[in-house]
Amino acid sequence: MTSLKSLIDTTIKVRYEPEYQASITDAEALGAMISSYFKWDGAQILDALQYALEDANFHSVNEQIDAIRKKEAV
Repeated sequence: MTSLKSLIDTTIKVRYEPEYQASITDAEALGAMISSYFKWDGAQILDALQYALEDANFHSVNEQIDAIRKKEAV
């Protein structure tokens, strides 16, 4: 089974030029992976973000994102 960390490391090696790889954070690479996976569909990206925030008990932040989504119709 492939770990998420190994997928992130592979993404950094494949997606970014060698001279920039050391400065790419895991969060940045994972964000790029998520964006690509959802084919740059902002609503699906936000869904994934909100599920992650809910899992991490960031309920008030999640409510703020809900308000923005309603305002922006996302």
